[in-house]
Amino acid sequence: FFFQAEDGIRDFCLSRGLGDVYKRQTELTEAFKLYQDIGNEKAKLMLRYATIASIIADSVINPFDNPEAQVYTENPEMQSVENLRRQFDNKNIKQFQKTLQAKETKFVNDEFLIQFQEDINKVISQKIIQINVKAYKNVSIKNLARDLNINSA
Repeated sequence: FFFQAEDGIRDFCLSRGLGDVYKRQTELTEAFKLYQDIGNEKAKLMLRYATIASIIADSVINPFDNPEAQVYTENPEMQSVENLRRQFDNKNIKQFQKTLQAKETKFVNDEFLIQFQEDINKVISQKIIQINVKAYKNVSIKNLARDLNINSA
């Protein structure tokens, strides 16, 4: 959900349920651009949220590909977010999961991310299944379970 701020920019409020996650990704990206245009510090937060929403949506659109986001490519705080998205794009699922769990990336305590952890896990599980099943006629449930980090018994 969004609320209209005094400066005329809609701001994101945490709520469970993205509804139409594609629409939310677009809204978060637009909020990022508006905050970036006026030089507001919330631009980084909106870019972070837009990136997470793009992952949940399994979108091909990477918010860091926006020209406005190029300012943050050297920002250490935002590099972990950009790296997370690049790992997702490259289907480097194991590194993606390590990045999510690394304390120095601050994803572990991110309220927005925690709120949608189940959704992210679902998307990642689907990616793992797609990667494992795509090229094979036969798939070992044991190997698939191992890659999904679940018990096959």
